Amino acid sequence: MSRVAQRIRIMLKETGRVTFSRLYNTPDLTEPEREALARLYEAFFGLPDFILRHARSTGSVPSLAILSQRFSLPPEVIGLLLDVMVSDPRVPPLLERDESTGEITEVHEENLEKFLQRHGSAVRMAGWEGRPLPPFQCTTLDGRLFSLDKLKGKPALLYFWFTGCPPCVRMSPVLAELFGTYEPKGIQFVGFNADDFLNLGVDPEVRRRYLTEHRLSFPQLTLDRATWEAFGSIQGYPTLFLVNSEGVVVRHLVDYQDRSTLEALLEDLIE
Repeated sequence: MSRVAQRIRIMLKETGRVTFSRLYNTPDLTEPEREALARLYEAFFGLPDFILRHARSTGSVPSLAILSQRFSLPPEVIGLLLDVMVSDPRVPPLLERDESTGEITEVHEENLEKFLQRHGSAVRMAGWEGRPLPPFQCTTLDGRLFSLDKLKGKPALLYFWFTGCPPCVRMSPVLAELFGTYEPKGIQFVGFNADDFLNLGVDPEVRRRYLTEHRLSFPQLTLDRATWEAFGSIQGYPTLFLVNSEGVVVRHLVDYQDRSTLEALLEDLIE
């Protein structure tokens, strides 16, 4: 945990914000460190909900000690996550802190509510491997129903993305090529498009052209809130799940992945 926290501090100092997905994909992280980072990521998105509920139920802001007990993290690590929350320009002002002690002195309830509406309070990053794929039912971009039943008995790659997402754009040709190679070998590819869910205002024709230009010809579903929550309230795009023929998640990946990484994983799925 200490090495992971130190990396967060360094990134925060160097860039003024923390990109958890970049840290998560650092090659020299050990698996226990990656697991620890995932837990911190989950705690980061759990803190606003707990802080808001505590303030409303007790009439006072929670102390670092209370937050430490609730999230089973040392107070200094809780303080680091609050540093990230306060410093990140992508996050609206959620709270005020005492400069000397780091304790929360005030919460901005309206901003906390908006943050929770957008990001949820039950983000799940860790522990996917070895678990069954959650049930879901979405509509394809052309209006047909698609559910978990469609995947039964076959390995699959699930791809969560949105139009204009830079790492998604980079990975599109990789996925197009891999689909051409592995779909005939029995691996299903399914995309979950988040344009509408994220309220990005993308015109359907623009999305259609994107899919055509990037040769993404596998089924594309419209991500809805129920599915988003079922898959851990996804915060980073792209996110990928690789699933075996028994419907069990074998790998959970966030951010851009190169061809060699995905190809090796897909080979392992072939029976």
